[in-house]
Amino acid sequence: MTQTATRFPPTPSALHIGQWERVALFPDGRRFHLATLLGDGRVLVSGGAIPDTAEPSGALRYDPVTSVWIFDPDDRSWTRVSSPERERMGGYAQLMEDGRVAILGGSELSAMRRPPSGAYEEQYVANAQQVKTVDVYSPIDGGWQSFEVDLPHLGTARGYLGAGRFLLLGFFDATDRSVCMGRSSNRTYILDVNRRTIVPGPDLPSPRENAMVVSEPGGNLSAIGGDLYYEHDAGGSFDTCEVKPDPNLDVLDVAVFNPLTAAWHTEVSNGSPSANLLSKVIVFGDGTQTIVTAGSIARRSPLSHSWTWTQLWPPYLPASTALSRAITSIGIGQALLLVGSSCYWTSQDLRSCYAPNSQRADIFDLASNDWMPAADPSAPYYAGASLTRLSSDRVLAIGGGDHGDIAELFSWHGPSGVRSWVYLPWLTSQMR
Repeated sequence: MTQTATRFPPTPSALHIGQWERVALFPDGRRFHLATLLGDGRVLVSGGAIPDTAEPSGALRYDPVTSVWIFDPDDRSWTRVSSPERERMGGYAQLMEDGRVAILGGSELSAMRRPPSGAYEEQYVANAQQVKTVDVYSPIDGGWQSFEVDLPHLGTARGYLGAGRFLLLGFFDATDRSVCMGRSSNRTYILDVNRRTIVPGPDLPSPRENAMVVSEPGGNLSAIGGDLYYEHDAGGSFDTCEVKPDPNLDVLDVAVFNPLTAAWHTEVSNGSPSANLLSKVIVFGDGTQTIVTAGSIARRSPLSHSWTWTQLWPPYLPASTALSRAITSIGIGQALLLVGSSCYWTSQDLRSCYAPNSQRADIFDLASNDWMPAADPSAPYYAGASLTRLSSDRVLAIGGGDHGDIAELFSWHGPSGVRSWVYLPWLTSQMR
């Protein structure tokens, strides 16, 4: 018996939820950027790279872009602001209590001018091309303050502790080339962007890299899942250590950090797969969080308070829809908007993606476990595009089209005309 796609395209009679509005072209199109909602409702867009030429295989080459723009959803305008000096693809952006934005992590382009895999950082220290510069943007004066961290690497996971302090984890302890006994580490560090200091933090209960770090109610941080790596002798006439993922060990537990006691404890999750750099943390309108990884969604159970995983099987093939798609939350409940495809390349190789899915949007309702077709965007969105939930029932999509210069607003109206909320945990009030 041959299986086919279960719902691609949707039947003509299917109800398509929401509507899209094309806004002014993004003056410096890009993908693999950061789009950060500011405290005043505008969106800061930084970093990324511009799609350039395609190789015969279909793989795209990229040119880095350092310009920074702010999008104002009220008048649909783009305004260029000052830029940091270093190029950066991906990374981590955090809106802090005072309205500033701290950006760290991410990577430069590879020698082949291609985006690194995962969350745009190499998955182990040995081959890291990670950006070590920390950039802090102030919307008050529109300026940047940047500094280098005195570490060879900033880890592969990080969480915000408040007051400009970040917990860094996901390190690798390498050894001499003649030994090749390196392993993933349980080291952590605490970075203070206000004081520009970094100090050792309390060790994790067990080593892990590429964990997903989630802010919990009460201020705790949970490091969920992760990967383990090890060194082995690559052989040959030179002493060379090669770092590989450990195929026999998966990190399935949750390490919880209490900032008040500066201590860790371990929780057992309910059959969790390994969350890693390909996963995404999504904040819902009510402040609860979920992790979306390829094929699964993780949420805290309201009854047991443990992390539970459910399958995220899409309504069409191939099944890599959650992988590298643009994802955000919508509505006042727990629903996800997924836009575009997982295509990195222009190729239509079904093993990696299916290009027609790039001009498609879907809604997944976690309460009912149902998929619903959303209205289609006016342009295709490939891997590296972004979705930003705004301070109303709208979502801003950036990075559409072949050149990454298409931007659109998606509007979704909740039941009975109820408007959605945006949860900004480090500001004193919510906005709608």
